[in-house]
Amino acid sequence: MKFSPLWFSSIFLCASLCCSVEDDFDYDYYQFEIDNLIFIDENETSFTSGDTIWINTEIPAELTDVMGDSYNLNTLTEQTELSYHTLTLYERTGFVNPAVISLSESEIIVEEGLVNLSNEFITVNPIFNGSVYSSRFGVVLNATGEYYFASFYDTNKNEIYLDSNNNTQVYIETTINESNSNNQYEFLVE
Repeated sequence: MKFSPLWFSSIFLCASLCCSVEDDFDYDYYQFEIDNLIFIDENETSFTSGDTIWINTEIPAELTDVMGDSYNLNTLTEQTELSYHTLTLYERTGFVNPAVISLSESEIIVEEGLVNLSNEFITVNPIFNGSVYSSRFGVVLNATGEYYFASFYDTNKNEIYLDSNNNTQVYIETTINESNSNNQYEFLVE
């Protein structure tokens, strides 16, 4: 029996289309749910124009996941030092939807960690300091009004992600301490 090169090639083509391709990476995924990892100094809710509101994030290195298992974040991520989450500052208006407040670099004071601004959100990068991932920054309140901080998507939870030096994904759902049932930290500037 004689086999033509076309017939022989079609066997390999069929095999490559029929067989599943294996992923190059096998990711480990860890999810944690821990309330109040984000908090405001002294839970202040009343400010005067020109005051600074201080926002903190503290993530312990030892966490228990949703299944009840304890983990060390440094071990999971192979000693990464960086995590991140987003916040958005909203102003209540006379309309149904609040206004998103865009901040400038001159309105942000960073004491610990890193903070990056976009038109609509603040990216907060708590840095591992030997025992916790932590950040502390202030927002100078230049205008009077009713405001609140919430997650970028104005959902009930904030989402914190940890970078890793391996194929591990670490995700933490948290809330802002003393926030309302929608995870909005409300405050007044007079």
